[in-house]
Amino acid sequence: MGAGDEVVAAGMAALDDGRWADARSSFERAVVHTESGAARYGLGVASWWLGDDDESVASTTRAYTLFKADGDVASAGQCAVWLGITYRANYGNASAAQGWVARGERLLTGVERSALHGWLDVTKAYRMPDLARAEQLTQGALDLARAAGDVDL
Repeated sequence: MGAGDEVVAAGMAALDDGRWADARSSFERAVVHTESGAARYGLGVASWWLGDDDESVASTTRAYTLFKADGDVASAGQCAVWLGITYRANYGNASAAQGWVARGERLLTGVERSALHGWLDVTKAYRMPDLARAEQLTQGALDLARAAGDVDL
C-alpha cells in the first residue's frame, strides 16, 4: 500500500466515523499525491456532507471518469447513481439526474445484483410518476438492502 492509498484509507475511515472535515482533508491530500477514482469519490462524498454541493459534483464527476478509464464499472456506476441523487435532491435538476441515472443503469447492466442496484432502483423510484412501479422498485431495493446488510439503503 502506497502513501496515497494510506491517505485514502484514512479518509474512508473518517467518512465511516462521520468526521467529514477530516475525511475531506485526507482526500484532498490523496488527490495531490496521485489522483484516483477512490480519492475523488471520497472527496465528493465528504464535500456533500459539508454542504459543498458544487465540489461534490465536480469531484464525483471526475471520479466517474477515472473509474471508467480504469474499467471499474461498479464504482463508475456508484458515482453515476450518486450524481443522479445529487442533481435531483440538491439542484432540482431532473434532466441531469435522469441522465446520470441512465448512465448508471447502462453501466450496471450485466453486473451481479447488489446493494448498488438497490440504490439505483430507489433513485429511479424517487422520480417515477407510476407509483405502483415505484413501490415495486422500492421493495426490491429493500430486499437487496436486507440481503447485503446495507442499513443506509
